[in-house]
Amino acid sequence: MGPVGTPKRPGPDHVCGKHGGICPAGGRPGPSPGIVKTLTQLKLAGKQLFVCSSKTHPEIAHNLENLGLLDLFVDFVGADEVVNYKPASDEIDLLVKRHGLNLSESVMLGDAKYDIRIGKNAGCATCACTWGAFDPASLKKEKADYTVDYPLEILAI
Repeated sequence: MGPVGTPKRPGPDHVCGKHGGICPAGGRPGPSPGIVKTLTQLKLAGKQLFVCSSKTHPEIAHNLENLGLLDLFVDFVGADEVVNYKPASDEIDLLVKRHGLNLSESVMLGDAKYDIRIGKNAGCATCACTWGAFDPASLKKEKADYTVDYPLEILAI
């Protein structure tokens, strides 16, 4: 891990990718071990949590509601709400506009190379989450500002 500064408030938090860090690799139902505790602790610490996804807005809402996680997130943006999707920064840009986010205090977390690229393109810190990654080696090649192998490690960022 090589932080570029010390983000104080995780902003755009991608959790709805292929397996999205919410569901374990292999597609087993339910959240990955540690993800609910991590997201809950972040929210209780006053962090604002968001989702940027290649899914549509209704799909994101449906998935988060089915997992019992909808209330942990302030907002989410799907590919159906922007002109250019990942790795373009449109989704993060929309969240910044809606919520007045400061990108220097934000971290984009993701389990795919496009998640890291959207964060870099938007100008915020990035965190590679290897536990949900389809291809961890490819993800690490993106040189995110942080790399975590387990959800609870996010709390140290």
